[in-house]
Amino acid sequence: MRKKTRDKVWMKGFMRVQLVEKDGRVVGDSGMLGPNQVVNLGFQDYVCKTLAGLSGSKTISHMAIGTGTVPGAAATSLDGETAVRVTTTNTVVASKTLQATCQFAGSDMSGTCTIQNVGLYNTSATGTLIAGMTYATSQWASNQNVRNLHQAMATLFRKLREFGEHLSEKIPSRALIFIKEGVTTMHEALVRGEDIVWSLWRHKEQSRNDFALI
Repeated sequence: MRKKTRDKVWMKGFMRVQLVEKDGRVVGDSGMLGPNQVVNLGFQDYVCKTLAGLSGSKTISHMAIGTGTVPGAAATSLDGETAVRVTTTNTVVASKTLQATCQFAGSDMSGTCTIQNVGLYNTSATGTLIAGMTYATSQWASNQNVRNLHQAMATLFRKLREFGEHLSEKIPSRALIFIKEGVTTMHEALVRGEDIVWSLWRHKEQSRNDFALI
């Protein structure tokens, strides 16, 4: 008798922040970091209500940066938000990834500011935070721009119950290892993660026990 299977949708967010000189030179790069913190109202308003077409549903339109750290699950705003919010350019990559990008101009703030978090909103002021992420502190001067990229990925895993809940939770963390093997984007890395799950499935269907994650 075959083991029961089930489908799950896992949504993870990753971000990257770059400090850019006026001539286009990148002088600071956080690299791709994640997963981020999706707050409670992020799930409620941006995911559940939007899928159902309910009143109060929200969509991503702006990005903010700040001086604080990662938001808590109950947060509604980004800690230490500074400068102005910038309209994001939103695209879908390979059908499963929402990518939001924007650039803050040096003229958006005065003097030098120590930034270390970023968040996504539905409006240019007030509104509701969907998710946020922190990174190593960076000194943002008024003669520099800040370039931001945020990717939210929904990946569908079909897995055997006997593999346990922990298996699919480990896949995103292994994405960083896959990048070292020549994968150039986080989306490609997560696809590689799915391939591992399917390989485990096929080995089990063939009653083989010689496959292991290392």
